[in-house]
Amino acid sequence: MNNIERHQSAVQMVSFNAWALPIWLPGHDHSIRYGMIPQKLIDTGADIICIQEAFADSFRRELLSTTSDHYNTCSNFRCNRSILGLVKMDCYGGLMTLSKFPIIDEEFFPFPKRRNMRWEESLGAKGFLVTQVQIDRDTAYIINTHLYAGLKLDDEQHQMHQIKYMHELLENRNILSHQVFLLGDLNVLHPSIAEERSQPKSTVYDYIVAEMGFMDSAPIVTKAEHTVDRAKNRYSSDKNGSQKLDYCFHRSPSKNNYHLDKTEILFAGAERISDHMGWSSTYRLTQHPTNAEETVTA
Repeated sequence: MNNIERHQSAVQMVSFNAWALPIWLPGHDHSIRYGMIPQKLIDTGADIICIQEAFADSFRRELLSTTSDHYNTCSNFRCNRSILGLVKMDCYGGLMTLSKFPIIDEEFFPFPKRRNMRWEESLGAKGFLVTQVQIDRDTAYIINTHLYAGLKLDDEQHQMHQIKYMHELLENRNILSHQVFLLGDLNVLHPSIAEERSQPKSTVYDYIVAEMGFMDSAPIVTKAEHTVDRAKNRYSSDKNGSQKLDYCFHRSPSKNNYHLDKTEILFAGAERISDHMGWSSTYRLTQHPTNAEETVTA
């Protein structure tokens, strides 16, 4: 575990879909982007970086080599699995978590396979990566995930099955009684976009907020805060139009609370390095007084 230096009191979280697919495809500029992404991520100065779609072996090797002096990792992200003996993919559903904080523990939980999944979703073996970190004197859990892709009703049913599976596991392990941050490419329709376009609200989004008790760092967004937008990023697909698919949620049940300071879109325009922009959420820790402190103050 590296002794990574931090120079700020705030805690910055970044979610970023790296679009590092396991096969070469025209127009994806793999070699250019893979060489640029590691330093771009370092330059954000973020304390926690949750990466999705880190499937490609060459991308992961480049990322780990470049960021090793700046970030801690825990899982063996150099691990590969073979698909039909032809394609090498990672062992964690495309997920990687980098932390400037000491990592206490980390575990990957694959989502259960379901009938009628699209072939690429089945092969991707998505799930969620739970990383326990030490932030000052507090323990926090970072959940990095990538839900089933698509905005159709069938896609949402797969997403709901995945998020309920996550919820059950987190409850059983008593993780939700701690500070928890949930980041990732959730592939769900943001309520602001649903309202603007007169579309049905995402039941998955509502479940995360109402049933799991998380607070979105951007419960209301404008088009400037969409993370997939062809007008700002030529790599972005225009299949579903401009969308906010990348999120950071938080729940804080203890006396130590994280208050949102700011949110920010990363890697737009000429800075593009993926088909998604990055989503950054910065929090400040405020400690509520203990009973003894309250008595003295009174």
